[in-house]
Amino acid sequence: MDYAGANPAAIRVEHASIYYGQTPAIADVCLVVPEGAYLGIIGPNGGGKSTLLNGILGLIPLSTGKVSIFGQSPELARKAIGYVPQHTTLNRRFPITLAEVVLSGRIPAGVSPFFRYRAEDRDAANQVIQRLGLERLAKRQASQLSGGEFQKMLLARAMVSQPKLLVLDEPTANVDAPSRAQIFELLQELRREMTILLVSHDLLDIVTRADRIVCVNQKVIYQGEPALDENMMESVFGSRVGLYVPQQQPKESCSSATKETSHA
Repeated sequence: MDYAGANPAAIRVEHASIYYGQTPAIADVCLVVPEGAYLGIIGPNGGGKSTLLNGILGLIPLSTGKVSIFGQSPELARKAIGYVPQHTTLNRRFPITLAEVVLSGRIPAGVSPFFRYRAEDRDAANQVIQRLGLERLAKRQASQLSGGEFQKMLLARAMVSQPKLLVLDEPTANVDAPSRAQIFELLQELRREMTILLVSHDLLDIVTRADRIVCVNQKVIYQGEPALDENMMESVFGSRVGLYVPQQQPKESCSSATKETSHA
């Protein structure tokens, strides 16, 4: 994908920092994600990946800087976002079926206690359940799903609102290899329809599938084409052991990141 092309910004992060007390979780992050991009965020545990994601979504207040999504604040753009969190608030013991969980993704924010699903809501839920191959599990209790099935259910719930931006925080964590492969293959299909922002520890899948990567360790160490060498691995993860991709792209500064879509 040509990032210097005419695509407007789906996400624009300008000098964003988030502090917990006096400790910076992320510092002075600048980032532009054009519409239609597939961006992977990688970094060590505790490096601020999920914090950055939550800051972009407006779930954690920024200490400095600002974020816009499709030219709006994260709060105003929420209807355009599908989100798969790393840790769901859904109680696995709650008596609810997979189909009901997926359908709940059609509930609008600020819903009244008298809200009723429309026929088009149920149609949308059925369509996404079929697309993800979950028909045989539709009536199964969420508590009875495997780890991979549960993650695909959460992905279906995020997709059912037909978002313009799909945000996923470690969607393949704690799932088996076949389920992980299925999720990444599905994301390959979805990238044709929406902008994808993915946090993952699966480095090989990220650098071989994403258009672009951002390496985060309290700050942005690197952003650009999906290419990492041994020196970059050591800068990001503190070790040269792991993935080796021979081509290396220079790190982009805050100024160059925010100028990326200025050609539009």
